[in-house]
Amino acid sequence: MASPEAAELAAVLSASGASVEPQGPQRLAGAGRLVVTGLPADRIGALALEYRIPLCELTTRTASLEEAFMELTAESVEYLAGHTR
Repeated sequence: MASPEAAELAAVLSASGASVEPQGPQRLAGAGRLVVTGLPADRIGALALEYRIPLCELTTRTASLEEAFMELTAESVEYLAGHTR
């Protein structure tokens, strides 16, 4: 997501229970980019409207099946390079 008032939006979203992290340099007309987890896009949009914070971009990203599998199995290692059992 991107907003010219990214810091204000980050504070509002954090207070609403979201995890918010800045992402990369400002790009869209001076807008700061944020990665938000823990709130659906419609709730983010409603909060931005409620607090009169403009949004330049709001996109939803879901993990691919491969990303979800890798995250779930990250701790499960059957073979380690260079190690014997």
